[in-house]
Amino acid sequence: AVTLIQFSTPSCSYCPGVRRVLDRISADRTDVAVVQWDLGVDDRPASVLGIRRTPTVIAVDRGLHVRGRVSGPASLRTITELVEAARRPRTGQPS
Repeated sequence: AVTLIQFSTPSCSYCPGVRRVLDRISADRTDVAVVQWDLGVDDRPASVLGIRRTPTVIAVDRGLHVRGRVSGPASLRTITELVEAARRPRTGQPS
């Protein structure tokens, strides 16, 4: 399973479009969950995770390891590739 976390801000013009892409993927796939995280001005998770622009989508695997990220506008193909990369076994880890 893969969890996609979208970080967004109210002023982000690309965020609604990326949200629709994520909703489509999660509706089509049972192995993908989506979490929306709206950032405030001083949101600590953004600085801890190195998020410098919105939208940013982070893919997290079952073990809560960050497996990839996409920043800015993202197509269905880009997000699908992110999910597939996150589903691959981690290097040096058993499958």
